[in-house]
This record gives sequence, structure tokens and C-alpha cells, in this order.
Amino acid sequence: MKKSILIVVILFCQNVFCQSFTFDRFIEYKDSRGLTTVFMINSKNTGYYFFAASYDKEITGNIFDLENKVRHGYSVSNIKNAVKFEYLNSSIETENKVPCYDKYNVIEVTKTPIDSLTTNFTVLKFKNSKKRKIIQSSNIKAIKSVIPVFSLIMKPFFGHFIYCQKIDLPENYLPTIVEIDYFNKIKTKNELIQNKEVNVLLSLNKKDIKLRN
Repeated sequence: MKKSILIVVILFCQNVFCQSFTFDRFIEYKDSRGLTTVFMINSKNTGYYFFAASYDKEITGNIFDLENKVRHGYSVSNIKNAVKFEYLNSSIETENKVPCYDKYNVIEVTKTPIDSLTTNFTVLKFKNSKKRKIIQSSNIKAIKSVIPVFSLIMKPFFGHFIYCQKIDLPENYLPTIVEIDYFNKIKTKNELIQNKEVNVLLSLNKKDIKLRN
């Protein structure tokens, strides 16, 4: 597994107008095109997490405050071997009102242990309840984790695979390889390249938060 050093540039504000988010785990994936997906979590507080993804040369990220249903957007850049987070805006997270296009599909998950630490999950998407035609599939290799992150990390990877259905995944696993076949000549593969402890604090001045609906 590749290793790299994460150095974070943080703007501190130490007063009653600050809202702070701390992260102690940094998890990074890279896909076959070289694009990265990054998660930062607090292993002691699952009420929020940070998610960022690269698009071409730009990286955008968000803190998702699940308890308050608010998203805080950031631009992320590398400056002299450091990672700089620049606050952009905040918005209230609302329920997705787009029609659920896969509500009639049937999702089937098969769990196959490989060894004491590693398990393979096969996720098949059938056209309907007859289960005669598989229309998409995913293969996930995962290792046991003391931090409940499985569904959290799979959410963006499953964005175009499982749209609004709920599937049952055991939370105490960390995906190491995620492969998805959309059956339209498009296949994706994301591999875990970093999983390490960090000590990151991101602080927001509440007076500067630009909250929008």
C-alpha cells in the first residue's frame, strides 16, 4: 500500500463564534483514471465526516454535519507540501426529491469470507423480483474495521449504482477494492491507498457561515 504524508494548513479561531470539527482518521482511494476520493472521520463521533473528490485537477470537499443536517463546502489545494482548506459556503441538507428510478429493482448481497480479516461482498442488481436478469453488479473486497465506516464509504461509490434503495451492509468493514460493472461498457474500480491516523481540526467562524437552502 502506498504511503504519503498529510500536512494540513488550518485556520484556528478560538472564541464562542467558532464551530470546530476534529478528525482522527484519513482514508483515501484512487480509481483507474488516477482520480482520488478522500474521507476524514472522527472515530469517536459519527455525527459528521469530511468527503472530498478530485475532478481533473480540482479537489472539492464537504463537511457533512449529520446531526444538524448541514453541509459545509471547501476548496482543497496543495501548497508547499501542505493541504489547505478554504471555506466556500454552507447549505441545509434536504431530502432528495428526484424520483427513485431503481425502486422496482431488486438488490441482492452475498457475503463470502476470504480469511479471518478479509471478506468479499457481491452486490447484484436485478431488473425485477423475478431475478432473471442482472442489470448491474458490484464486487467489494473489505477488511474488518473497529470503526463503523462501510456504508458511509460506499455511499459515493454507489451513487450511480444504487440510487435510493437501502441495502444491509455490516458496518464494521473497510472497503479495500470496489469494482462496479454498469453493463453498458462502463466499469469502475477504486482501490484503497491510504488508511491512517491523523490529527486534523477544521474551525468555522459562525459569523462567516453563509447558510443557504
